[in-house]
Amino acid sequence: MRKVIALVSSLLLVATFASPAQSEGAKYSVYQKTLAAFGSSATTLTTQQEAQVKASVEANPTAEKFICTGIRYYDQPMSVNITVRKRAKAACEYAKQLNPALSTWYQNKPTQARSYAGKVLLTVKSPDTESKYVIARAAYESARVVVDGSTTAPANSILASDNLPKEYEGMILKNLSTAMSMWDERYGVIEPYTVIAFTHEDGAWADEQARTHRISLPVASWSVWIANYAESSGENCGLATAGSNNYFMCMALDPKAALQQSTKGAHEYFHSIQKKIGLNHQNIPVWIGEGAPTYFEAVAGDLGYKATSEKYGNFSTWGFYERFDGSIQQAVSRMTNADILEVYRSLEIGMIAESISVMDKYAGYAMGALATEYLIGVHGYETFMDFQDSVGKGAYWKTAFYDYFDVTPDEFYVDVLDYLKTVY
Repeated sequence: MRKVIALVSSLLLVATFASPAQSEGAKYSVYQKTLAAFGSSATTLTTQQEAQVKASVEANPTAEKFICTGIRYYDQPMSVNITVRKRAKAACEYAKQLNPALSTWYQNKPTQARSYAGKVLLTVKSPDTESKYVIARAAYESARVVVDGSTTAPANSILASDNLPKEYEGMILKNLSTAMSMWDERYGVIEPYTVIAFTHEDGAWADEQARTHRISLPVASWSVWIANYAESSGENCGLATAGSNNYFMCMALDPKAALQQSTKGAHEYFHSIQKKIGLNHQNIPVWIGEGAPTYFEAVAGDLGYKATSEKYGNFSTWGFYERFDGSIQQAVSRMTNADILEVYRSLEIGMIAESISVMDKYAGYAMGALATEYLIGVHGYETFMDFQDSVGKGAYWKTAFYDYFDVTPDEFYVDVLDYLKTVY
């Protein structure tokens, strides 16, 4: 796999770095944690920061490498490097004190994300015994760090129909709280935020709520969608769509199906984060625009690092099956570079109405989620979010893509195919 192992072995976070003790060809799973903010000139750890370092050490009992990176905002004077480097040194020294077997390394790097300036990023590397999942595990552990339970959604965040089982409201609230806690440190909490939840029996009620909350639907109305699609699946209604600061969820009555649906909270909430970032739907390809929220569903649901590849291995839409004659797992085994370029170039269409048929033909949600997993696994969650922030501020997405990931989109697509062939 071109570039993959080398990139994973020296995970690109704020910038490329590697521990001198790192062995050639080693494969690691990667855990990341950003410590709480320091005082303006402090270089020693607070009790809270010590607890965070301790938790990181204890969460990775087989870790070999513990890297501490002091982060300086890119346009601050170079003298700030001394301060953030001392903070990184303090964190690594405390980790070494807790586990003398660790190989520690401290350094300083610049960032363009103001929210991380002055902080210390911990990167903990442990041997990965399942080499084909090394990127998936790195992605999951990098992104999972932000699920810290720091925010609880208000109980009035849910507007439920009379037919929705009461226990489902708790399920939805839990997952919305998880979604809010994932991005609160970086972007704050979006509020008020409302989930309008209902069942296949509540189409007329949902239509009335849609008028009240001014949400556009991918169908003529909820009643029409339920009549045409949901009833053919019995009670397994399943469709969610996001508005400005809310989303609608038509939930299955089957508890297992409803539990799976509830993870959509992170997906739909992230669309509001995208709006807050300032992403122009004409300047973000749909494979990122929908792929990132789809990937974060698995992260928020604590489904494990294999969840995305397992979920989408046997997945295909009608259009995808017709074009590639099989599921994603079957198709990638036969795909050429030209095939994968066709897929992702087609999915470079913006997040607009015309993208629906393209998403079907190329399994856009699934292929987008798998590509997002690869990006985060190789470059880290923070770099992925920095890229989106840059696009939100007006950078052309292809230019920002090369700036943050050091490959062109076409080169990346070929790398994704290599990755999928390895996983499947």
